[in-house]
Amino acid sequence: MKEDWGVTTEPPRRHTKAGCLDLPKFESISCDYFLYALADPDFALKVRERHPEDLDFALLIALQPEVWTKDVDRLRGERTQGERTQDGKRKVK
Repeated sequence: MKEDWGVTTEPPRRHTKAGCLDLPKFESISCDYFLYALADPDFALKVRERHPEDLDFALLIALQPEVWTKDVDRLRGERTQGERTQDGKRKVK
């Protein structure tokens, strides 16, 4: 029975076990498509420089700057809310 790839709900990795897909090629192609979808060549280059082994690692690399930026913004917000006057009392904004 021929499987219709257009309606399957199974993840593509299942098909590698059956010999339908070559896993290294699949991972390489999926990483390429993901980086192309970023639509930012400079950012895609930064991700490629880390040599992601698979799509999961490429996604992790791509998300790290966003997480770091949000963390820095959060820390900056805490710092400005928690500023103290010279006599040691907290400044209220």
